Amino acid sequence: MKPFATIEKFGRELDRGPLKGKLFFFDSQASKKASNRDSGKEELPPILFIHGLGDEADSFRHVLPILARKQRVLAMDLPGFGRSKAEGRVTIRYCAKAALDLLEAETPDGAIVAGSSLGAAVAERVAFKKPDLVRGLVLMDGGLPMPPATSVNPSSLFPGLGERYYRAYRDDPKAAYESLRPYYADLDALPEADRDFLAVRVQERVGSESQLRAYFSLFRSLALTIMMGQGGYQRKLSRWGQPLAVIWGEKDSVVPPSGVDLLMRVAPYGRSRVIAGAGHLPHQERPEETAAAIRELLAESTKACEDD
Repeated sequence: MKPFATIEKFGRELDRGPLKGKLFFFDSQASKKASNRDSGKEELPPILFIHGLGDEADSFRHVLPILARKQRVLAMDLPGFGRSKAEGRVTIRYCAKAALDLLEAETPDGAIVAGSSLGAAVAERVAFKKPDLVRGLVLMDGGLPMPPATSVNPSSLFPGLGERYYRAYRDDPKAAYESLRPYYADLDALPEADRDFLAVRVQERVGSESQLRAYFSLFRSLALTIMMGQGGYQRKLSRWGQPLAVIWGEKDSVVPPSGVDLLMRVAPYGRSRVIAGAGHLPHQERPEETAAAIRELLAESTKACEDD
């Protein structure tokens, strides 16, 4: 998969050894120009972005250069997705371990971890597993506990059935592109470069058998976690007590904005914002507002944690 043109120069790989495979990630420090800082300004902690189900690190193609003006920004392809290899069954636990390997290798002093959609549950697991490596948590249109009205295709839960529907998109590029529509408030309003990129990218996704396996394995891992493990996430999030930002698209039709209130009841030390006019991926539709919200909410939550 060819990266989005404006962030291609940031591409890197982490070799995790023969039993784990290689991780692809973007790193703003891969470009000397991007790592130049304004003199006299304090550098903020690094931030690692984790994408959602069936997506890749390119999902953060617009917020990466915005945030890189003041801090180091990394965005990873989860194992089995995009350009990262998976050596084993892809689960939330497996993805969290990959994210921890990247943090330990690249930001041993810690980083903010930001997850989108399913990636938010991965980010939570990273924070609970190694809190010393996570200096702040950002949950974007996702995270556990999850509101009951979340849109889930039940056919995807059954081995073989979901895969059959997935493969059918290979012979129908228009239908594959249209399958993206629920994730945006207005897919047609995206810049032409984004729409062209997504049209190619969705065909690459559905054409890949390895990504198909990773998609359904991770989806079923999430479903099992929702059924069996939400209580554990809720207890751990309530006690985590570090800076937390919750960001949601106002018009999210995949995971309803009621998720904000649910997470804020669990973690009152956090701070939240709903991004007007955005769907499930506010970092794509409203990148400037999303980047500003990440910084402002983390600052507000940091103060709240210190006051407590």
